[in-house]
Amino acid sequence: MINIMLLYVVEDDDSAAALTMLGDLEVATGQTTSAKWWNTYAPLFGSLSVVIIANRGALGRSRAVSLARSLCGRVESLKILELPAMYGRQDFGIRDWVSANGSKEALEFLCSREPEWQPVKEDGLAYIVPIAGVQPETVEWLWCPYLPKSRLTLLEGDPGVGKSWLSLAVAAAISLGSGLPAQESSMPAPVLLASAEDGLGDTIRPRLSALGADLENIHAIEGPLAFDDEGLRILAEFIRDVRPALVIVDPLVAYLGAGVDLHRANETRAVLSRLAGISEKYSASILAVRHLAKGGASRPIYRGLGSIDIAAACRSVLLAGCDPANPQRRAMVHLKSNLSPPGRPLGYEIRDGRFYWTGESCLTARQILAADDNPPISALENAALFLSERLLGGPAEARAVFKDANDYGIGEITLRRAKSQLKIVSRREGEPGKKGVARFVWELPPAPDS
Repeated sequence: MINIMLLYVVEDDDSAAALTMLGDLEVATGQTTSAKWWNTYAPLFGSLSVVIIANRGALGRSRAVSLARSLCGRVESLKILELPAMYGRQDFGIRDWVSANGSKEALEFLCSREPEWQPVKEDGLAYIVPIAGVQPETVEWLWCPYLPKSRLTLLEGDPGVGKSWLSLAVAAAISLGSGLPAQESSMPAPVLLASAEDGLGDTIRPRLSALGADLENIHAIEGPLAFDDEGLRILAEFIRDVRPALVIVDPLVAYLGAGVDLHRANETRAVLSRLAGISEKYSASILAVRHLAKGGASRPIYRGLGSIDIAAACRSVLLAGCDPANPQRRAMVHLKSNLSPPGRPLGYEIRDGRFYWTGESCLTARQILAADDNPPISALENAALFLSERLLGGPAEARAVFKDANDYGIGEITLRRAKSQLKIVSRREGEPGKKGVARFVWELPPAPDS
């Protein structure tokens, strides 16, 4: 048996030589990265704590994960470390990091922040896995059966039905460990909020205070964040630092970014798959909030704004809405559950600036989605709400906004009136004089104090 406490594995000899310059480190080259080689020799390394330093990029990550899969369960400890990008370079490797004054202490600090590697799905990477080697998983719950641990959950509903209140009520309960309806108390746990609609000082903190939340256990992301490659990397780092049991994204559309078409399954699925990978890797449940589209979809699961693949990527889908006969009486209905039978509808009320659970409800999804389900608002107000949310994530091509508005049941004339009311900025992009190249982009006006 090889008796080394900690072994760093890098991809090539040059990287290994660079790493040994940092001091007294045990380093192995990963040139022999085939699963066959490691399956043969991995049993010799049972006492090792292994840190695999991945080269940046999909290929480097894929090789590191393949190596980790062959070692998983055979060593004392196993981590994959991807060094942070420096100088804006995405190909920054261990040799560059050492040359940029990297140190043994800095390397050990980065390793200490990295969680133990677990064999979860990795977005964009393909593997061949023998089914005999796949371990059955026991489903764990943050809130059974509505909110599974380490998975994506979607909370849907029209504007004004209290989706944000509901999500904050869940956050408050998690922060306190006080339990949720039909759930026993548990250990208090951190929560991370990403809210693009509600202000932290004027809305979120007062609501959390009214709910009695442990404010020390709740953290919020401030500033713009889009779920592109860099944004998802930043989100993963925030989650790694906070270690939340629950992450709330409200609303999801504000974080998808201007480059993602809500109605293209391949684009939305790519983002949701990455989110699912982050959720599994850091054992954080992610609750994403989404508005509903207007119109007569035959099944409630198809009423969410954007591609059906958004709902398909989530293990649980919840619907929040009102009693058509009494708009003050509301309920959360379990539309979809891949991991258990759906839970019973749960009632809630918002009175005098406070949120209250009211026990099991008899409301159904079809009742909530009836045409007169919500207090009426004008077509122009509806269009303004849609446009404000659609552009929260950043500038968007006018043509795509018109398409989304049409799916939401908003006509072109009404949308243009809302654009004028909100003072939406419209600008032309593209090369002048080149036919078919230019496009018009809309964005929210700058804040008054900017």
